[in-house]
This record gives sequence, structure tokens and C-alpha cells, in this order.
Amino acid sequence: MRLSKQHAQSLLDFVFVMIVVAIGIMLLGPYVIRSVNAHLKSWEDGVDDSLKDPLRDADPSKLPKPQCACSPVLPHGCGVAGCLATERLWQRDCGPLGCEDPQRECRDDGGCCTAWVAAGPCRGDVFFPCPAGQMPKSRTCGGGVGFQLTCQPDPACTYKCQGTQPPNSTMCFGDDQGLRRDYNWTAVAQGGCTTVRKCEAECNTCYVVDTVRNTCQPVIPCCTNDGFCDLNPPGLEDCTCQDCINDPRCRPVFQCVARRSPSTGLNGENTAIPCQGGEVLTGGGTIEQSGQNSNYTYPSGNSWNCYGDGDNTACYAICCPQTPSLNCNIRSASNSAITTSIQCNSGEIATGGGTRENGTDNSDASYPIPGGWACRDKKGSGGIWKECYAICCTSTNPTFRCGTRLASGNSNVAVYCNSDETVTGGGVFDPREEDGSNFDYPINSGGNPAGNGESPTGWHCVGDGDNITCYVICCTR
Repeated sequence: MRLSKQHAQSLLDFVFVMIVVAIGIMLLGPYVIRSVNAHLKSWEDGVDDSLKDPLRDADPSKLPKPQCACSPVLPHGCGVAGCLATERLWQRDCGPLGCEDPQRECRDDGGCCTAWVAAGPCRGDVFFPCPAGQMPKSRTCGGGVGFQLTCQPDPACTYKCQGTQPPNSTMCFGDDQGLRRDYNWTAVAQGGCTTVRKCEAECNTCYVVDTVRNTCQPVIPCCTNDGFCDLNPPGLEDCTCQDCINDPRCRPVFQCVARRSPSTGLNGENTAIPCQGGEVLTGGGTIEQSGQNSNYTYPSGNSWNCYGDGDNTACYAICCPQTPSLNCNIRSASNSAITTSIQCNSGEIATGGGTRENGTDNSDASYPIPGGWACRDKKGSGGIWKECYAICCTSTNPTFRCGTRLASGNSNVAVYCNSDETVTGGGVFDPREEDGSNFDYPINSGGNPAGNGESPTGWHCVGDGDNITCYVICCTR
């Protein structure tokens, strides 16, 4: 096929265009590529600058303030915003964002915590011990933020004394407290309470424990041949006695009384007061009208004598039960020394004493000394004649003991025996020479002069402002 002249021309034009395009691509291609790469590099630098270039925060004072609107005060969560786990936050909800309520309040709320639940056995364990009758309890508060552990009473931990307390008994002090388990009642004798056992019941007076039946049975205490109720078993002094001579459980109750003349009021000059039948003299004293001085007082036979030189006086004799086991003797010594003393024989106990002088001389002091009695009086550079007496007693009762108690002071001094002792006599020492004590006498528990027939509990000495020492002789009952 032959091409026409027109077609041949078109082909040559096409070839020429293609040659020009190819030459353009070869010549301009690197420049186009560089241009595209430069454009992409500018994008990359922009992104990198945006990431690395620090931005300045805006000044809050120059920002526009939002218009806040708040709701009424509403409850919120527990244990949030500084509230304790047991407290609920109350505040207003404000908007838009950035608005806050300055009036926040934390209020205690029981709803913030779960109920207490047992967290261990009664009395707890070594890590969390609890007192008797309590067990550890736990709870969570503030939505689990807070955990609390404490000890609380629980009925499951309350132990008790089981059964019935034995009749005619008194529960030992505190024996129903601090129980670690349930205990049965246990009857014990008087004075038999212990700190080891619990739920013990001490038998009342006139009852003794029956350990077989765990009861307190009534008893009739025995009597000695002296006729006085036994103190062993204890607490039986007030029970009716029966004759149990030579019963090894028995020993006499030794209780002395004061005999007074006159029984009330005062009289003058010389006064003597005897002990009654069945009684033995163990000591004595005198009481005088205020401001007067006693001259002297002393024993004679089974009586106590008081010489008052016309003063208003009352004379006291201390009289104790005359039993076959008790034997008393008056021993004396006399001279003109400043101090005269008399000692009891070996095995004897001085239960009281006194002094007798010439005429109207005043005794300075009459007081107990170890193993006897001493009497003191000074006139000028020497002493004056006086006779010093000691009442010295022995007892076949092995539990019979006597001791001296004393107290010092001015004007009025009192000294007492213990509750399980009885007064047998007393005396006074005045250190000022040629002064003379005023007087000394038995008193009751109220500090008043003992009444006629009353059992004294102490001794009272009047010293006219001197620094005197007052003595009382106390013997076991």
C-alpha cells in the first residue's frame, strides 16, 4: 500500500513530536524530581516545627471569665475531695467547665460504711486482741477506700456463772466479771475466795461449806470452857454456841470493856472503880475537867484508883474476861529517882500500868516500856518518891499476843488498835520536866470517852500543849 503525500507528512510530524518530548524528559526530568522533593521537604519541616516549637500558655487573667451557674447543695461520694472515708461530700454542681463551688462541706454519714461484721473469734487473736465479752468487727467505708477494725461487745462472747448460786452465800467480789468461759458456781468457806477461780460463792456467817454437795450448810459453833464463841471457822462470833469443851477448833473471843465511875458526869477527889465478877483488871485511866491536871492513877487489887486532888474527874478501869487461860498480877517498884520502872516476869505481858505518889504531887508520865512500865516525875534537880505499877499477864492461849501502838502531838492525841484487837490499857509520856501531863483515858471508835461497859477501840491523851506521846496496849481477840 502506498502512502499518500498527506499521510506521510502526518507521520513525520508525530515522530518529530515524540523525539522532542523524549529530549524534554531527559533534559527536564531531574529538575521536576528536585521540585517535588523540595515541596515534600517543606511539608516535613512544617510538621517538625509544629512538634518542637514550644507554645506559650495564655495568661489566665486575660482570658474571659465564664458565667457560672450552680445547682442547690447536693450529696456526692464518700471519702472524696479531702473527706474522710466515713464522711460524704456536699457541694453545688456548677457549670460550665472551670466553675467550682467554694462551699464544699464534709459531713459524717452512716451510709458511707457497710455494716459491722465479725472479723475473728471472741477476744480476738494475738494480732488483734479484744477484752473479755468482745470480738473483733470490721467494715469498709467510702466505697472501699477506708477499712476499719474494732472490738465490740457481742452476745456470743458473754460468759456467765451457770446454775444457781448456793443459798446462804455471797458471791466473791468481781467473780462474774472477765469470764473467759462459762463456769459453774462453787461454794467456798469464809475467807476462801481466790483470784484464780471464777463464780465462787463465800458462805455467810454461821454457815460452812459442804464440798461434797457444793452448798453452805448451817452450823452451831462450839464454845470453849471459857464460855466464849469460837472464831475458827471465821465469822461464827454471832452464832449460838454449844458446849464443845476441848474441841480443837475452838478458841475464846477476848473482848475487854471499860468500867467508869461515875458512869456519867464527873466527881471530885478520890475515885475507884472495880471490875465486875468474872473480869480481871488489865489497865486504867482518868478523864478530868478541861484545864485540870491528873495527880496520879494506879491499880489496887481488881480496881483502878484515881487521885484528883479535888478536881472533877471520872475514873476508868479496863476489865477483860477472867478465863482459866488468863492470869494477871500487879507488880510494882518504888524509889525517889526521876524515872522508876518495873519489869514483868519472863513470859508475862504488860497490859497496863500506873503510878502512885505522895500527897498532891503530879505525875509527869506513866507509859509502857519493853517488858514493863515506867513512871517519871522530877522536882528540882532530882526526883520524888513514887511507886510504879505494871499489870503483867500470861495466857495459855497460844494465839494471845499484845503490842503497843503510839502517836505524838500537842494538846490532844489519839491512838487506836486494829479491828481484830482489844484495848487493855494505855499511858502517856510528857518530855517536859516538872510539867505533868493532864490526863489519859480510853475512847470509842468515834473518838469520844468510852461509856461504862463499852469496849474501847483506842486511847486519848491530853497534854496541855506539850509534845506528848500517847500509848495504847492492843491484844489479840
